[in-house]
Amino acid sequence: MKKGYLSFALLVALVGLGAGCFRLGPRVVKNPAQTQKQIAVQQEDSRTADETGGENVEPGYSADAVIGYLELGVDASVDITRDGSKQAGKDGTELVDGDEMQVGRGVAFIIYPDSGRARLDEGTDLVLLKDEAADGNIFIQLRLNAGRVWTRFERLLGQDEYYSVSANGVVATVRGTAFGVEVQDDGVDIQVADHEVEVSNETAELAGVEASDAEPVKITSGEGLKIATKGILLRDARILKSTIRRLSVSERLVDSFKFGITKLTSDKLKRPVKPVILPARPVLRQEFMIYRELLQRRREMLINTSSTFVVPERAPLLQEILPSTQPQVIGPGA
Repeated sequence: MKKGYLSFALLVALVGLGAGCFRLGPRVVKNPAQTQKQIAVQQEDSRTADETGGENVEPGYSADAVIGYLELGVDASVDITRDGSKQAGKDGTELVDGDEMQVGRGVAFIIYPDSGRARLDEGTDLVLLKDEAADGNIFIQLRLNAGRVWTRFERLLGQDEYYSVSANGVVATVRGTAFGVEVQDDGVDIQVADHEVEVSNETAELAGVEASDAEPVKITSGEGLKIATKGILLRDARILKSTIRRLSVSERLVDSFKFGITKLTSDKLKRPVKPVILPARPVLRQEFMIYRELLQRRREMLINTSSTFVVPERAPLLQEILPSTQPQVIGPGA
């Protein structure tokens, strides 16, 4: 009987000890007020998540400094050089002032949220420049060193906005259109798919020349202008006008021109939900400082001018001339 009491007492002690060691955790309840939309907003606002390695990095710039976002086509590869550090570009990488992009393989795109896209073909090498004082408006210049870039905007740029592509001393400027610039061995080829582009001599602009020789030449939809590098400094506006040509059917059938005439769907203009942030701080190389000053000068000129941009009548597009098939949708590799 005494043995039974001892066993019972031992059992009670063990139960008491267990109650002291194990405690019930707090009950976890989902907050029903946190909707999927709120979660998406929280993810979008997070600017410290680095998808490349799972580590958090602090960007060396503000969200306002972002020019656009990288999108890779099928099997595409892009190197981004920032502050002397070269890194492999990922889908959604934030692109900032001074970034140099080299497309090693395939086709890549730059997304300008809610505005447009640029298509970078294989072998393209360019530098992104931005006037930081443009008050959130588009005020961008691409300096094309090699390859071909086509840009399409789905809206006309405002009077105080500016977008240009410069290559080998020539600047192609647009206020809302689709156009392409290609660096060739013997010069530069500029083509327009819709609306109007102004082509000017960058050397004259840098020197502040205001004579008629420095006046820009306008190219409208369906036209192109090819100029040899050696002849850029020797040709005035009158001679340049004489070299404007109508694009051939074969030129209109290449993928890059098709990109220019195809309407961009809204999903192709969205900012990535979770952008990729490169840890390197953006630093503009000294050799590009002069072009930054030129951008600032252009902005001041636009502010001071009272003229308004008039959309010219456009020529028929290729899709309006040839029999229509299935509607094309822009996407990776298009």
